[in-house]
Amino acid sequence: MPFSPVDRGRAPTASDKQATLVELVNVEKTYDGKIPVVRSLNLSIRRGEFLTLLGPSGSGKTSTLMMLAGFEDPTFGDILLNGKSLLKVPPYKRNIGVVFQSYALFPHMSVLDNIAFPLKQRRIPAAERMRRAQAALEMVELGAFGSRRPAKLSGGQQQRVALARALVFEPHLVLMDEPLGALDKSLREQMQLEIRRLHKELGMTVVYVTHDQTEALTMSDRIAIFHDGQIQQIGTPREIYHSPKTNFVANFVGESNCVEGIVLTNEAEGCHIRTDFGVVLACPSQPGLPVGAVVAAITRPEDLCVGTLHKEECNCLPARFVELIYSGDHSLIQVRLETGKIFNVRQSSRVSDGWREGDPCFVSWEYPATIVLTHDGREK
Repeated sequence: MPFSPVDRGRAPTASDKQATLVELVNVEKTYDGKIPVVRSLNLSIRRGEFLTLLGPSGSGKTSTLMMLAGFEDPTFGDILLNGKSLLKVPPYKRNIGVVFQSYALFPHMSVLDNIAFPLKQRRIPAAERMRRAQAALEMVELGAFGSRRPAKLSGGQQQRVALARALVFEPHLVLMDEPLGALDKSLREQMQLEIRRLHKELGMTVVYVTHDQTEALTMSDRIAIFHDGQIQQIGTPREIYHSPKTNFVANFVGESNCVEGIVLTNEAEGCHIRTDFGVVLACPSQPGLPVGAVVAAITRPEDLCVGTLHKEECNCLPARFVELIYSGDHSLIQVRLETGKIFNVRQSSRVSDGWREGDPCFVSWEYPATIVLTHDGREK
């Protein structure tokens, strides 16, 4: 491969990936001196990992990225790179690559000159910077496009050029702020895999901002869920999806169905919850959860089944069929519980036909698929 990995020319080893490259310590940010947009943020970014900051608009994720890049200063706290504070280091001296949604390419320059620009700013000799720029262009599979102007490229090609420009000077860290937001669905999915491939091949450390949950689950080693200026939960995509710690995380990442109840028993072999409409649900044991605690029992739509029979071996609730929404590879079925609450069920389209509105049915799921959140863990 004609382009060397980042972080001093080598991909990180397994031990490197456990090492901290960037650390945010008690970071806060306010723009008006009153309302913090980032609150008491403590975050360690591991060398060589792909970390996604995921959250709704206004949650603080982009402000965090801008502080890492040096485009914004923290109101309080410190940001460390390789153990050294960045607070007095200007953006152009941080050795951090940034990729924006808008591409930010120079329209009057050729593609090759755009990629070479960061090297020119660093006073790399002309022959060397052109060689490295061409290698970066080939890395993103656009080696024959160097003489074109950005306006002659598609959106996906322009984003590849922006990515090559961010990587050409071999930065310690690459920051990406919703870089795929302007692309159509098919191209967006293609670019997700392309960025993931480059991350693995080059061993680069990436901090990626998005509000797209599917994008975060597809691309990340870890995901930090932002809400109201704070990290609600950080973990692997599987941990975030299957073991959410709060109602906000459960509802923001994927769909969820929820019923409330009180803990009846909680022993090593399992936990039982009496719902607010009297049905008892079984779930895995919940260490430390006291009997009598008010909880929310949450399930994912793909873990549920709709049928005509009551399943004694599962959690099973009586309901009535409401609607079937066909989506090609699956159908979304809506059923109404006796309490009036709507449950969403995702099943294969091949086994979802034949229902009519008002038909009696049962919605069921296996015991281990129940996620239990305490009152303290629920969204306030």
